[in-house]
Parts: sequence; C-alpha cells; structure tokens
Amino acid sequence: MTTYPAFLGALIAGAFLIAGCTNGPRYVNANQTNSARIVGFATPHQGSEDGSSTISIIAVDGFVANFTASHPGPNWPLHTPLLYLAPGAHTLTLRISEIDEVIGVNSGNSAGIVGATSSGNKPTITTEFLANHAYRFGAFLNGYSISLILWDETNGRATRPQAASWFLNSNSNYSDSPAPSGRHR
Repeated sequence: MTTYPAFLGALIAGAFLIAGCTNGPRYVNANQTNSARIVGFATPHQGSEDGSSTISIIAVDGFVANFTASHPGPNWPLHTPLLYLAPGAHTLTLRISEIDEVIGVNSGNSAGIVGATSSGNKPTITTEFLANHAYRFGAFLNGYSISLILWDETNGRATRPQAASWFLNSNSNYSDSPAPSGRHR
C-alpha cells in the first residue's frame, strides 16, 4: 500500500513532463528599440492583394508563437497586430491554408462561404529580418503549389518591395466544394 502514492506521484510528474515537451516553450513577443515587425492581418477586411491564404506563424526559432500573419476576407479587429523579432536571421514554422470564399447556398435559404480548404502544409523557412523594418506575409495557393511572399512595408504598403519569396509544395490539392457554386483551381 505504501508504493501506490509514490507510483501516483511519479505518474503525475511524468504527465507534466510530457505535456511541457509537447507544448514547447513560448515565444516572448516584446518590442525593443530595434525590433523587426511582422504585421498581422488587415482589419476590418484583408483584400486579395495581400494573398489568398491564411498564414499562421506557429513557431519562431523553435519557440511557440501562434501569430496569424495573414487572413483574407473580413476580420475581427481584436487581435495581436504585430509580431516583434530581434534583427537577424530567424527560422519560422508556418501553417498555410486557403478557403474559397465563394458566396452561395450553404443550407436551406441561408447564404455563406462555400468552398474547400487545402492545408496541412507546415513549411519551415529561414530569412533575415532587418532592424526597424515592418514585414507582411502573403501566400497564394494553386493546386499543389504555394507561392509565399514576404514584403517589406517599412515605407508603406503602396511602395512595398518584395523582401523574399518561396515556392512550396502543398500536401493536398485544392478541390471543389460539394456545393454547386464551388470552383476548382
């Protein structure tokens, strides 16, 4: 009987240890005097000029970030608007997905978004971020191909140059919705 509480304590300690490893350490999003910034999605609406895919930054240099960098369409204004980085090279783990925002019959007489999501691609990219620069990610999905773009918006959106770009493979093909108004890319 005396071994049961020790076994239970070891089991609980093991569970906390495993849970901590699966979540990973959290990235600290703090502004410094020379921070590079990644701008989040536009509110109240993000247009197609900023990409047709949702991009989430899952991790920065292995630390959990969970920052939504791009989300096309209407957006809720209460979100983290900037992700701060120290100047220099950083490795980002991304999640990229797209939904076709065709308006059509959802169910009954209601209208809503119909389409299909192509996701599951979690690319890891490494790029250089300059001090006191503002960046925006955009991605366009076409079948098995993803075009990922990093713009430098330090001097505004109207004159933003492309800082970097990548062509990635998606692990799934964009497909039609079962709804009649869905489209295939």
